[in-house]
Amino acid sequence: MHFWARERLDTQSKQRKAQEAIILVGGISKKREDKSTYDWTFEKRIWSHLETVRMSVTELPKHLKRAGEVFRATSAIGEIYFRHGFYSQAGNLFQWSFQGQQKLLGDEHLDSLDTIHNMAIVLYRQGEYSKALEWYQRALDGREKTLGKDHPSTLDTVGNMANVFYSQGEYSKALEWYQRALDGHEKTLGKDHPSTLNTVGNMANVFYSQGEYSKALEWYQRDLDGREKTLGKDHPSTLNAVHNMANVFKSQGEDSKALEWYQRALDGREETLGKDHPDTIALAKFVETLIPLRT
Repeated sequence: MHFWARERLDTQSKQRKAQEAIILVGGISKKREDKSTYDWTFEKRIWSHLETVRMSVTELPKHLKRAGEVFRATSAIGEIYFRHGFYSQAGNLFQWSFQGQQKLLGDEHLDSLDTIHNMAIVLYRQGEYSKALEWYQRALDGREKTLGKDHPSTLDTVGNMANVFYSQGEYSKALEWYQRALDGHEKTLGKDHPSTLNTVGNMANVFYSQGEYSKALEWYQRDLDGREKTLGKDHPSTLNAVHNMANVFKSQGEDSKALEWYQRALDGREETLGKDHPDTIALAKFVETLIPLRT
């Protein structure tokens, strides 16, 4: 009897500690438009701890004293895995969170809707576009009902649905949905807000894919101007806009100008992200292939 009691206490103690660890680690994932390089490198440094916490999640019962906090934190940990490209692990964490949130809070609670939205993002990155649209539509219906049509979270879902249409090659439909998101973001957040500028850049991507290079440059320039004003010249999002401008010049056959803009983006990434960041490495290799074009 004493052995059984001790084992039960040990199990409860382990579960309590696991809960505390999940909530603590979940706090690392900060919700903002752009992650700093510090966050990215810091997350890599504590990866072994993240793995320990991730593996402890599914061993927890869903009836917990701090269940709501645990589900929210688990979803936040899923976001970390997603940022580092571990989509399967992220999806499993989101799925576990949502199953608990659905029972505890219902489908239309904001926490549940956030996790539904995150599930859709994972499916999109995995190329499962039809499933992604189903989950996005589910998030959109809930957010429109709970938050309203012009709430930033609702508009984020609208913009992400446009991303799916874009990836499916449905450019007209993508532009329609991006415009819907843009109108709402400008009205609610202003023209220079990162969410607004994300949509501006996405619309530029559509024009670029359609071969409308002049129009693409116009929209990329608008994106770049807003990011330089709001975030600064060396912010990762600003440098992405510089990279996009370079892509257009390259497609127009202006190789020297393209190389100049690619080099600008590379210099900024080396300074801001570091030479070992995947984005920096990928661009450095690409620029090397273009250097002979300078002569």
